[in-house]
Amino acid sequence: MTAAVSASQAKGTYLRDKFHRLKARMGMKKAAMAVAHKILIAVFYMLQRGVGFADLGGGTLDQINKHSAAKRPARHLDALGYNVMLQPKTTA
Repeated sequence: MTAAVSASQAKGTYLRDKFHRLKARMGMKKAAMAVAHKILIAVFYMLQRGVGFADLGGGTLDQINKHSAAKRPARHLDALGYNVMLQPKTTA
């Protein structure tokens, strides 16, 4: 669990993003245990396959589902009383 809390403090990493997303839903201790489980699974596969660790990066979770990543701040602004309309950028 200590490794998970330490990983959640490293800037620009996948585990930090995962921890903060889970912490918002389930609290700090459960999120730390979930990240510790992710670390354990990663170590298992690294030992099984004989490969090194490759961090996915901080923006990976937003890239996986761009639509929900854009809707999150829009919902927050809507709750504050603003009208928000999301439109994709046009490439010119």
